[in-house]
Amino acid sequence: VTVVVVTHRDIVIESFNKFYINRGCSLLKNLLKNRRTHKYMRLLDIGCGNTRTFEKAARSRGMLWKGVDRSGSGEVTSMLMEDLNLEDNYAEIIVSCHSLEHSKNPLKALEEMYRVLKPGGYLFLATPPPNKHHILESDKDHYFVLTELQLTKLLQVAGFVGIDVYTQRFYQGKLIDNPNNFNIISVCTKEE
Repeated sequence: VTVVVVTHRDIVIESFNKFYINRGCSLLKNLLKNRRTHKYMRLLDIGCGNTRTFEKAARSRGMLWKGVDRSGSGEVTSMLMEDLNLEDNYAEIIVSCHSLEHSKNPLKALEEMYRVLKPGGYLFLATPPPNKHHILESDKDHYFVLTELQLTKLLQVAGFVGIDVYTQRFYQGKLIDNPNNFNIISVCTKEE
């Protein structure tokens, strides 16, 4: 008989995989069902633009959602990820999907995310894979495409621990046959 031990961290990583497929709700549902309380937890959505993917999922679970984007309007606060005008240890969960590559200084952006993440909280990142280097030529708003190793090193230097960085090669349980559709997924935490 083989015994498989599933940790809270495993659940978080699986939740993030499901988030990326199902656009937000599975992440919070699976993560929060493993916490005793989530009311008034804060989810910071960095680079959310006008899509506000996580807002409904967070608020439906009693969480406080805050969206920030450099071109924010309405309920989305205008703020650069390299200079988050938020208090230290602000949020239990930070999500940033396809935003880090828009930063001129990704290390500074990650250091800011670390500063505003509460100890024991989780950071979730999704970035394009390095094979998408053509976006640097075609989109002047993209400054970096990072390898798994480069992203891991930046997260370490910023202070994060428990770092898992991997290439998403599956979608809805099926192997993605086109590497242009891969994403680099990062899940890490701030030590308690």
